[in-house]
Amino acid sequence: MDPKDPITPMLLNRVYGKLSPDAIKILKSVAQARGSTPEEVLRDALKGYLATEVPSIDIEGIVKSLKPGLRQAGYAVGRATALFRRWRESD
Repeated sequence: MDPKDPITPMLLNRVYGKLSPDAIKILKSVAQARGSTPEEVLRDALKGYLATEVPSIDIEGIVKSLKPGLRQAGYAVGRATALFRRWRESD
């Protein structure tokens, strides 16, 4: 099993268990025509669905949008730490 594959055997079994009898018949027919198993057909269908229907997340865009705020927060924490140290040293 590919560690990057989002379709785990447990997920595949859960989805397969929720299919109607008609859907299972169709999977078996397609699997027989392809020369594979119904689970492989379902896995391919789920991969196709994930690739086309689930939007990708722009992680780099999220990080770029957070940078200014994080930079300001880091500066504020650094200044507060410096002030606290000076205050503690003055006692």
